[in-house]
Amino acid sequence: MTTAIDAHAHYIPAAVLDAVRREPEALGVSIAPGSDGPPALLYEDGARLRPFFPRLIEGEEARVSAMHGMGLRHQVLSVWTDMFGFGLPAAKAVRWHRVMNDALGDLCRRRPGDFSWLASGALQDPAAAAGELRRAVREGGAKGAAAPANVGGVNLGEMELDPYWAAVQELGVPLLIHPVDLAPGPRVRRWGLTQVAQYTFDTTLAVASLIHSGVLDRFPEIELFLPHGGGALLWLSGRFDVMYERLPAATGGSGAKRKPSDYLRRCHYDTILHSGDLVRTLVGMVGADRVLLGTDDAFPPMDRDPLATLAAAALPEANAALIREGNARALFKLG
Repeated sequence: MTTAIDAHAHYIPAAVLDAVRREPEALGVSIAPGSDGPPALLYEDGARLRPFFPRLIEGEEARVSAMHGMGLRHQVLSVWTDMFGFGLPAAKAVRWHRVMNDALGDLCRRRPGDFSWLASGALQDPAAAAGELRRAVREGGAKGAAAPANVGGVNLGEMELDPYWAAVQELGVPLLIHPVDLAPGPRVRRWGLTQVAQYTFDTTLAVASLIHSGVLDRFPEIELFLPHGGGALLWLSGRFDVMYERLPAATGGSGAKRKPSDYLRRCHYDTILHSGDLVRTLVGMVGADRVLLGTDDAFPPMDRDPLATLAAAALPEANAALIREGNARALFKLG
């Protein structure tokens, strides 16, 4: 086994579902009735998630064994973004995120050699989300933050979230922007198009909104971590730049101080592209110091052999070593 670090993985500790069973009314979250096999969550606003993939809620020993089987020594974990409870009243959402954060924090305190974690927050209440992030980092040992690419179909950059952005910058932790799609539209319901296209464009739209709304200028020290190789952001960077120059003033233009491609190295990207050639291209576009190994464990599009994907990129060993381990240690301050 190598010392490789998986910078993008997901896990739901058993304590989260235990809390749902114990206090569903207080959280606004319950186990959906009639679930055969893995449970599904039902929210008081009527939202119902698809059942958990078994590996997402597997036992701790099973997760560690699977991680080692891929040649990985450590995973940086976040929960499933669909679980965030976007339609919950703010007070219940705050409590729900505390439950999820406490469960991940406890897991990582007990198994610091195996796992680190990213904290979530109830963006319905940006000030409360900021406070929860401060608590999670300063008291719970969180190594970063995780936020959805949209909330109820609204791009992050179009929401009033400055208290939250200020906390991210103040704490000096990276922010994972993760796609979410609770109700896939008819064009992406088949052939895995939600995972292939919808999720990747969700990330792209979120980052574009953070650029054009001026969030990344107002908070210049925030560093973003983008999954799935950054979605389509890099591949569309030329078009973003062209439209930045040509946006008509009548529509408000852009609030960004520089062209979008100038912000690409404000971001870090994982290797979940399922192609050595694409990973090599990614490194060529942003530099090896901005790329981290990832799996997306435990979802269907996960890279089940991330070290083979990295090897297929045929990078110089110094660059490959950064991607396997060094960049994650630096970004998440893993020591």
